Amino acid sequence: MLYHLFNIFVSALAYFGVFYFHSGYIYLHNSYSLFFPIYLAVSFLFSIYFTPKNYVLKDRTQSTILQFIFTIFSLSLVVSLSDYFNIPRYFIFLVVVVPVAIRWLMGFYHHDPNKIDQGLNSARSNFQFKRLSTSFILLILAFIIALYFKTGRIGYYIWLEKIVLLLIGLWWVSSHVTRKFYALNDQNIYYKIAPIIKSQALFLLFSPGIYYFFKLDFLSRQLFFGTIGVFSLFETTVFLILFMNRKSKSNLYTYEPYIMDQNIPFIPDANGKVIQSFAKSCLSKMHHFIKDERLIRFIDNTYKCTQKECNLDSFLYLTTKKLENFQGIKDESQCILVNITSINNILSINPFLLTMRQKIQSDGVLVGSFSPMEEDYKRLRDKMPRFLYTLIIPLHFLLYRIFPKIPIISIVYDFITQGRGRFLSKAEVYGRLSYCGFKLMDSIMIDHKLFFIAQRKESISTEPNPSFGPLVKLKRVGYENEIVTIYKFRTMHPYSEFIQKDLFDKNSLTVTGKFKDDFRITSWGKVFRKLWIDELPQIYNWLRGDISLIGVRALSQHYFSLYPKDLQKLRVQFKPGLIPPYYADMPKNFDEIILSEKRYLNKKIQSGFLTDLIYFLNALNNIVFKGARSQ
Repeated sequence: MLYHLFNIFVSALAYFGVFYFHSGYIYLHNSYSLFFPIYLAVSFLFSIYFTPKNYVLKDRTQSTILQFIFTIFSLSLVVSLSDYFNIPRYFIFLVVVVPVAIRWLMGFYHHDPNKIDQGLNSARSNFQFKRLSTSFILLILAFIIALYFKTGRIGYYIWLEKIVLLLIGLWWVSSHVTRKFYALNDQNIYYKIAPIIKSQALFLLFSPGIYYFFKLDFLSRQLFFGTIGVFSLFETTVFLILFMNRKSKSNLYTYEPYIMDQNIPFIPDANGKVIQSFAKSCLSKMHHFIKDERLIRFIDNTYKCTQKECNLDSFLYLTTKKLENFQGIKDESQCILVNITSINNILSINPFLLTMRQKIQSDGVLVGSFSPMEEDYKRLRDKMPRFLYTLIIPLHFLLYRIFPKIPIISIVYDFITQGRGRFLSKAEVYGRLSYCGFKLMDSIMIDHKLFFIAQRKESISTEPNPSFGPLVKLKRVGYENEIVTIYKFRTMHPYSEFIQKDLFDKNSLTVTGKFKDDFRITSWGKVFRKLWIDELPQIYNWLRGDISLIGVRALSQHYFSLYPKDLQKLRVQFKPGLIPPYYADMPKNFDEIILSEKRYLNKKIQSGFLTDLIYFLNALNNIVFKGARSQ
């Protein structure tokens, strides 16, 4: 973080220094003040992306050159496509080269001369003339289409020769730098398409740089950049189809042989009960279906903790995602039900879990699996180059994390995917299990899949509408013990509220009164909490009269039960507040939070308005001037 802050400082200092050298003034004006935030944003972006993995001279120099090229051409793109900036070319060149050179020189401070470059063995590659000819034909086709939209006809003009030669030259340079005409052996589709996308990015960045620095204003921008845009779309689409077609053909005759261990004895006793332990009989049965010894030991060891006897007919192994496959199974007939089908591929998860619960005996267990979202992102990152992952992840987040949570769009999404390939967090799966009447016993990660064992509870949740979308409705203890609905922006994974008690039983609280190792909070949720963005919907609660502006924070029933009885009685005498006394007193641990709330409430009994005013001013001072933030 300090490295990136230093980069911002150096870039800003270079900008003001070059501006002073150029104009003799230190204060920015006109186009320079408008261009400054764009310059900082672009410089900061590429300084992060091209951060050297180590400070070896070769690696650092390569990162510096690439950062310089991408930064100067990106800024050129902004200037050439806008009429708002009237900035000399040498100014842009200097404000890019100066900070990049400084960062390169600073690398010598961290450079270890004894360290030797350890390069990765790159895959052997062969030049593909078919790729070159296909790409060239697509470039000509894109130019013809752009010319038709520009002039309304396809004809010859003298000035076309300059544009055509310039486009071909830039196309060849960007293609050669990225080596997109070379076939990479033993690479997946992501690594095959990556050089093509990278070459198009370079094509787009080189073009405005040449256009701007060589003052090619007499050339048609619509034709020039339109050709590049159409070409990029055509080339990506065509090569993606070709690579996918080759991949499907290569996988046409591949298969995975099924191995089943049939040498394990299967000897139940005369009464059909287990011999000594669940493992003696059911383990032999599991070996016919489950090949991984780690999973078998995990099931056996965890099931022993239930101290529940089980006959052989009450063990059921399934690999299904269809509810109709449970119709022939009697209710409450199974001690242990194993369904290895990943929950990520089940369309209606809650009805599916509830159906399996019906088939399990009281205190019986369900064994299931899913691929955690963290592992899915890790595997996705390992599949492709970093730059491609950086481009894809925002769209991927929108498609797989946002769309499934929007009411109308989610119906279309489920119809298209049929539930396949869901991105599910641990918190959501565990929360759904608790909501559907299971208590998580244990889990184990095996080959990127998380296998869990959950025991059937006596009851299921009575919550009719569990939170799932970006706006959550939380049940909180309010005035006179009335349960009120508090609105917030989501900062936790869906269904997280249903595992709060389990999380407390397992991890307890930290000294600050928060849950230790709370995996329910999302990465953006931490940012929302720091900036109070998640609290904004509570303004509606305030306007509606559910809460006061100043007051103790509204708590869940479980968290409320952790408070001392005397404080519970004090709390329900007043409405909860939007701004809690926490920000006025700034307590450092849970005990101090208790004392802070008691002190505030006792003062409020004596003088309500004056107490709220004092606490509001103190909280405002701590938030604005001392940087107090939510944990």
